[in-house]
Amino acid sequence: ERDRAEHAPVEIGPSEDSSAANEDDETAPWKSDGRAWHLDPTRARSTERPPAWEPDGLLHAVETAVAIDGSTAVWENKTLVSVWAEGAGRWLEIKTDDWRQFRMRYRVPNRSFNGDELRGRLGLRPFDEIDDIPVGGRRARVRVQGHAGDGLVHVDVFGCLKREIDSDEFAAFVREAHDAFVSAARTAEE
Repeated sequence: ERDRAEHAPVEIGPSEDSSAANEDDETAPWKSDGRAWHLDPTRARSTERPPAWEPDGLLHAVETAVAIDGSTAVWENKTLVSVWAEGAGRWLEIKTDDWRQFRMRYRVPNRSFNGDELRGRLGLRPFDEIDDIPVGGRRARVRVQGHAGDGLVHVDVFGCLKREIDSDEFAAFVREAHDAFVSAARTAEE
């Protein structure tokens, strides 16, 4: 409970691209090449700014998730990259429309992770403590919060630099999150 109250979600602004093709139009750039759309370091995000976060960090987050058996990435959404576990559903969504960070939202059973312990394991410092990025903020970048439905909660991890998530601890966390989600999905089917 304390974790949710102290670390409310960051408000991420609406997508900046109001001039892009209609969402239903198959020629929309995120539908024709979603991977390039999300990884483009020059494409403006919210507030008409290009991302301060590294596209290589986003790619690493997706590749770490899809390296797990039976997971596939769907890039063809304007603001999200989704990762699906075979036969279990979407267990990860990564929001890419904020210029400051990309938000990785893992869906896991309640009590799978303790926020304080997970913050310690992953070691993601507040943005104010990182000298080489133009983003500020003192808020925790790992948050266990809210209910995602069906007894699930969100674990939000706010990424910026690849080097921060290119670790054995991050890969282990991603595997644990995947396995917890798949286990809960299979239990729900029974």
